[in-house]
Amino acid sequence: MVVVLGGGQRRSIDPAKLDPSPHSLVRLIGALELSIKFNWPIIVCGGSYSGEIPEAVAMANKARRLFPNITIYEEAQSRTTWENIKNTIPILKSLGVKDAILVTHGYHMFRAIMTAKGMAPEINWYPYPVGESRDLVPLSLMDFLPKASDFQINSIALREYLGIVAYKTRLLLRWT
Repeated sequence: MVVVLGGGQRRSIDPAKLDPSPHSLVRLIGALELSIKFNWPIIVCGGSYSGEIPEAVAMANKARRLFPNITIYEEAQSRTTWENIKNTIPILKSLGVKDAILVTHGYHMFRAIMTAKGMAPEINWYPYPVGESRDLVPLSLMDFLPKASDFQINSIALREYLGIVAYKTRLLLRWT
């Protein structure tokens, strides 16, 4: 089973305008690659904040338009990584799944896999990081000049570090 965590969506109450965010699309493409290659079903995760159509529905609709024969389950109630995992576990258990591939961005994987293993150690979780955020070429002098994108990268890193601390604490105290 492939579990893909949502990464946001373009919020809409109009189903015709509903579309996953670029982050969600990168994750969905990674999940679709695995699903197609190994004929594995997918669980897409993500709810909504204020009554719009859930993110999981947006991802599932996009995937079904592209590949109508893939089996897709929707976890459409969650708003956070914690809730993604918490709400996916009963689906996995009801299907008798013992092994799950977790798809999310590489920068998010540590917190996501830590949470999944902490909440459901009876399931074998396997990370499948997507969306490499660094260049794969040698550094040049230009790389040391400040850029606007550095602010976004620092913001993501700060969010992940704070999330790791919060989720580790939550797991240690077994909050749900």
